[in-house]
Amino acid sequence: MSAELIAECEAAAKDFIAECDANGDGVIEWSEIEGKFGADWSPEERTERQAAYKEMDINGDGKVDKEEFVKWMVGVMTKESAQ
Repeated sequence: MSAELIAECEAAAKDFIAECDANGDGVIEWSEIEGKFGADWSPEERTERQAAYKEMDINGDGKVDKEEFVKWMVGVMTKESAQ
């Protein structure tokens, strides 16, 4: 895993958390993502997005912090590049 990939994922995590963190606590909860983006989701999209959120929430506390987001994103990008 390259330092460049990790840096990209860290920047994306920072931006995503800043965009979605409605209460300013430094983490994102499902309700914040749903509130920000969910108005136009079909039921299938909602299910897919919620499944991805659950994958991101590595420790299962209902919140996604920067470290969890980065780990998830690196995993997704690594998987995509292997295909």
